[in-house]
Amino acid sequence: MATARALVCAMGVLLKRQGKYDEAMPYYVEALETKRRILGNEHPSTLNANNNMGVLLKTQGKYDEAMPYYVEALETRRRTFGPDHHQTMIVTYNLGLLLFDKGEHQEAISYLTEAIDGLRRALGDSHPITLRSMGTMIKLHDAWHEAEPDAGHDATAAEYRAQLEDLTPKDQENVTTVVP
Repeated sequence: MATARALVCAMGVLLKRQGKYDEAMPYYVEALETKRRILGNEHPSTLNANNNMGVLLKTQGKYDEAMPYYVEALETRRRTFGPDHHQTMIVTYNLGLLLFDKGEHQEAISYLTEAIDGLRRALGDSHPITLRSMGTMIKLHDAWHEAEPDAGHDATAAEYRAQLEDLTPKDQENVTTVVP
């Protein structure tokens, strides 16, 4: 049974990576429903499947459909793992990205800042997940600056750039693909 569940998940992930989102959806739904039924709503594997469902829907531009999955995953992770656990911070970060894509920039930045601060505490400044998050924050503030040039978003992006410049050359390799 565990092998069948793993194959369902793997097939969904494979199709998503190929950009076949509509074909991936039934596998994601089956994986989530099966994990909820067998493992329960608070099991880490179920929480990952819940978050992954949100990611798939967000990737398709279905922001309103993705929101409940992220919110449920975040609330449950906060309750089961605690508010400062790195897995909680990753879902916090994903929710922030969703809100940014929806155009809810101020609320998004609040979640993203919380996530980056938490990732720094949980994983450290030079962890690849922390670095990618910081690089994404630069991109988001740059994009926000283009939309609102006089709001000071370029200064915030510059602050994150300066923090990344203080990293060792090895650490900077982790962010070269996400830092403009």
